[in-house]
Amino acid sequence: MLDKIRDIYALLVDVALVRLGIDPLTAPSTDYQGQEYRFCCEGCVIPFLENPQLYLEEIKDMVICPTCLGEKTRGQTLCISINGESIYFCRCPCCINDFKNSPVSLESLIQKGIEHDF
Repeated sequence: MLDKIRDIYALLVDVALVRLGIDPLTAPSTDYQGQEYRFCCEGCVIPFLENPQLYLEEIKDMVICPTCLGEKTRGQTLCISINGESIYFCRCPCCINDFKNSPVSLESLIQKGIEHDF
C-alpha cells in the first residue's frame, strides 16, 4: 500500500514538472538515500545536494490536488478514501466531485501536459 501511495505522489511530481513546461523524462534528477528526486532545473539540484534534509523538511507535507493540480500543505487539504487509497484534494468541493464523477488517470494528466504544454 505504501509503495502504491509513493507511486501516486511520484506521478504528481511529474504533473507539477509538466505544469512548469518540463518533460519529467528529461528533468534534472539526483538520488538521495535510494530515492530519486526530480527538479525543474540543474540550479535547483545544487542547493538540494548541499542540504537535502532542509529541502525535504520544507516539502514533506506538500500535496498536489489530482483534479486542479493546486499545491497545498496537508493541513490545507481534505483527504478522502477512494478504493482504499487516501487521496488528498484542495478544499474545493468541485475537485472532489469532479474526481469522483470522472477519475483522472495521473498518467493521462502527464501525457496531456507534455502534449499541450500546460
